[in-house]
Amino acid sequence: MIKLVAVDLDGTFLNSKRHVSLENKEMIDKIQNMGIRFVTNSGRTYEGVRHVLDDTNIQCESICMNGASVYNKEGKLIKACYMKKEDVMDIISYVDIKEFFVEFNTNAGTCIAIKKEEAESFLRGWISLYNSGDISAIEEEEIYQDIMRLRKSFIYISNVSEIFDRGYQVFKIAISHKDTNKISELREKLSLNSNLSVSASFHTNIEITDKRADKGIALEQYAKEHGIKMEEVMCFGDSLNDYSMLKREFGYTVAMENAIEPIKEVAKFHTLTNDESGVAKFIQKIVFDE
Repeated sequence: MIKLVAVDLDGTFLNSKRHVSLENKEMIDKIQNMGIRFVTNSGRTYEGVRHVLDDTNIQCESICMNGASVYNKEGKLIKACYMKKEDVMDIISYVDIKEFFVEFNTNAGTCIAIKKEEAESFLRGWISLYNSGDISAIEEEEIYQDIMRLRKSFIYISNVSEIFDRGYQVFKIAISHKDTNKISELREKLSLNSNLSVSASFHTNIEITDKRADKGIALEQYAKEHGIKMEEVMCFGDSLNDYSMLKREFGYTVAMENAIEPIKEVAKFHTLTNDESGVAKFIQKIVFDE
């Protein structure tokens, strides 16, 4: 008996155009009407989650920023795990913020250390990196609208210390670069800090939270708080930041066909790709015995 379904978004519940397929939407409506809980478990901010879900009218609780925060259906922050200031500053000592794309997800919004007039060119490159360097499946108009939306929403800072001077707290740091060798080298350095959880959504980025925050910890705690047993949980993922979720002893840990190899190896089950509505197909097979 499945009582909770948790999905990663990019590369999992969303297709290559970053949309929720009709099949996936209808399946979530179906299981929610049966009383099965549905939760997103993503590296995205809450605003990023709602950006892709609002058109679907899917209402759900959201585990965001790789487990650093949890929001209820109304968008209220109900749980938070912030990074320590000293860890944030230590990370930045390794990173040239003029060379890498660096975003600081805070309780006030996303901070970036660039000038506002530089944002458009910055964001075009950032969107490309956040789609593994390939934006061919995304309409140019959608990219432009994303750039305008994000340009307006960002908090522009002159230096990283300004985040703390303003009294903000950091949930997550995301670092991107088109050179995957530089990303790999930086990931190795940052992984030496035992205070941090270091993962990624794409091969072009690094996502850093406090060690107490990862998708697996957050989902296990969420299930426990709602009286749901481990074997009653089904979860889906495709990328490195899903590893901590899929390695746990949940009843059904499912890798997408488009997942990276370490995710396929750790998951108990596989399903079709994100472009084939693999989430809906697997739920149909298991929950409805087809």
